[in-house]
Amino acid sequence: MNNPINCSDPSGLDPRQFGLAVGGSVIAPGIGGSVFGVVGLNYDGMKSSVYAQLQQNLGLGGGAFVGWGGSLLGGSGPNSAPSTGISSAGYLEADAGYGPAGSVSGNIDSNGNITGYSGTVPYKLGVGFGAGVFGGVSYTQTAVSPSLQNIANAFTSFFTSSQSSSTSAANGGFVLYPNKSNTNQMQSVYKK
Repeated sequence: MNNPINCSDPSGLDPRQFGLAVGGSVIAPGIGGSVFGVVGLNYDGMKSSVYAQLQQNLGLGGGAFVGWGGSLLGGSGPNSAPSTGISSAGYLEADAGYGPAGSVSGNIDSNGNITGYSGTVPYKLGVGFGAGVFGGVSYTQTAVSPSLQNIANAFTSFFTSSQSSSTSAANGGFVLYPNKSNTNQMQSVYKK
């Protein structure tokens, strides 16, 4: 996780995400599902932003489990900054508990590799009863705020454009060339 010493991020510049997830899981013989929401911070200097996600997971399952709770999330990596949109991926989840519960879950890419996973115990800091596993598909909707740089640019643009528009009407006048005679002589409108 963002470790220049072990060369996972030699420059120490990969974006980092921190978040709070809240949700629940239900697994019954033959089917399983979970839903959770995330509110998080993508820390990347002036490209930093806040984001919100809603994820629904559904698949074939085995066992019996019911649980809900929350967890703290964190991660980093190249190109890991969230972007606004809707995505789907393969998904696996295993849950177990009697009171305090533990959960392990992961996304599966098109090559069959587990690309994103979480596995802290208890993953859901809440209540869970039973044991079960399911695999299927995950749908995630993500909304990301403008970055700090975009906000700073908007403020700069607003104040710069309002300044230039208020002074642009006062600009003007005549250009006098040193090698040309000034023919713009003032003429009197009133006669005595």
